[in-house]
Amino acid sequence: MAQHIVDLLRSLLAHYGYGAVAGALLLENAGLPVPGETVLLLASFLAYSEHRLRLPYIILIGICAATVGDNLGFAIVTVISSAGFFFGKHWDELVEILGDANVAVVIAICVLLAILWWRRRRRAADRS
Repeated sequence: MAQHIVDLLRSLLAHYGYGAVAGALLLENAGLPVPGETVLLLASFLAYSEHRLRLPYIILIGICAATVGDNLGFAIVTVISSAGFFFGKHWDELVEILGDANVAVVIAICVLLAILWWRRRRRAADRS
């Protein structure tokens, strides 16, 4: 199972390069459970071993994506807390709606990973 996840991350890095690093770190620092640090370490390893990516660019993109993601997460929490102030006595309803949205995000990520896995298997079958 772990090898499959590493292979999936490696194929994403090979296909999307710096964008995969930026996206993973941005989403992780915004508060979503994405393996951003794992992607960063794997990208650094690939920069050393396969010379597809350059380490200085990985570091620069990592710093920028982590900063933007952290600020984005802070802005989202600020908006939610402001909404809670304005909702007042309806806070429980707002928490329930946001809880459902969190489940929807996890489901959307699972569907996206399933689609990427399916496309990878289909491409491998086409090559055979």
